[in-house]
Amino acid sequence: AQKAGGPQELRYILERQLDSFRRNGAGRDETTRARLETLVQRIAAASFEFQDNVNNDVRTIEVTAADLSGLPTEVRGAFPVAANGTARIAADEIAVRSILEYSDNGSLCKQVVQAYGSRGWPANDAVFKRLVADRAELAKLLGYETYAHYHLADHMVRTPRNLKAFIDQTAASLRVRSD
Repeated sequence: AQKAGGPQELRYILERQLDSFRRNGAGRDETTRARLETLVQRIAAASFEFQDNVNNDVRTIEVTAADLSGLPTEVRGAFPVAANGTARIAADEIAVRSILEYSDNGSLCKQVVQAYGSRGWPANDAVFKRLVADRAELAKLLGYETYAHYHLADHMVRTPRNLKAFIDQTAASLRVRSD
């Protein structure tokens, strides 16, 4: 029996570290490493821009007082009804969670989820396209088929095919349980 920290464990740690270096451009020529650095910076900037666009886009929906019926008093109190009988709901995380948890009004749930899910659009359309293109180029420069292959290579699932199989297996299991 080997002790913890023996040659196998050290070899594993070393291989993971070397893989990390390779995934960051080690062993590539100077021009490729410079391009990789540019892409990493662009991807980081685009990711922040994307999230800022989402965070700064506060969507609201207007609903009737009747749409709020069935919600607990403390939840309804967060959405005051104006003199004209309508309430404006900011589609933020708190409102979405409260409505999805307590409302039995499918239309209200759908409206608030659509407003919440649309935050950042259309501003993020161009940002997303840049992000996809830069990620694809980064993956290709590092020898991966796609960005998904690059991203998953150091995760337990390892490949997009394995991820799909896992999702399919999980979905099938959930379908069986729901029947």
